[in-house]
Amino acid sequence: MQLNSLILQREPVKDITWAPNSVNLNISSSDAKIFLWSLRGASVCMVPPMTQKPNFSVTKSIWNPNGKNFAAIESNSGLVFVYPQLSFF
Repeated sequence: MQLNSLILQREPVKDITWAPNSVNLNISSSDAKIFLWSLRGASVCMVPPMTQKPNFSVTKSIWNPNGKNFAAIESNSGLVFVYPQLSFF
């Protein structure tokens, strides 16, 4: 075994979700970001600024059963965002 990646979070982690049938991972933290990780690389999804409010944080992400897209949920205001699959997955 060898280390593939190291992810350092600046904010507390709220949710970690594995995609179905793959090693893709979503990490939601206490800010308006969702960190996406796979064996091929990592990326950050930013929630659109026009929808952010004070104390906004993505609290959960739920993958579509096909593993190609997911919904991000912000529980304080009940907002839901759907993200398509990114090219590096």
